[in-house]
Amino acid sequence: MNKEDLKKLGIEDEDLIQKVLIEHGKGIEKFKSDLAAKQQELDGVASQLTEASKQIESFKGMDIEGVKKSADEWKAKAEQAAQDAQAQVSKLKFDHALESALRGAKAKKPGGCESTAEGNGSETG
Repeated sequence: MNKEDLKKLGIEDEDLIQKVLIEHGKGIEKFKSDLAAKQQELDGVASQLTEASKQIESFKGMDIEGVKKSADEWKAKAEQAAQDAQAQVSKLKFDHALESALRGAKAKKPGGCESTAEGNGSETG
């Protein structure tokens, strides 16, 4: 809309035409600002869509069965490691209990000639 359009509509007062054009300009600027904001938002969404498409394409190249197999292998390794650790703990507990029982029975140490009860280091003879 411009000054000539308003005169064609029968508005002759220059002051009134100027006020109408100012108000019309304010409305146009608001719409331009809103349009720019929406365009920026649209550009952001388009960028996100592009990134999502790239990610989807990268999934297409993945060997899903291979990933599953690898996960199963690691799960089995973890379970075996847990069993091995439990066996070691059990062995340590048994060894400790045996050693304590032997000490309580005042048994001689294997490979040595000292008794745990008479371990003063002096030999009698």
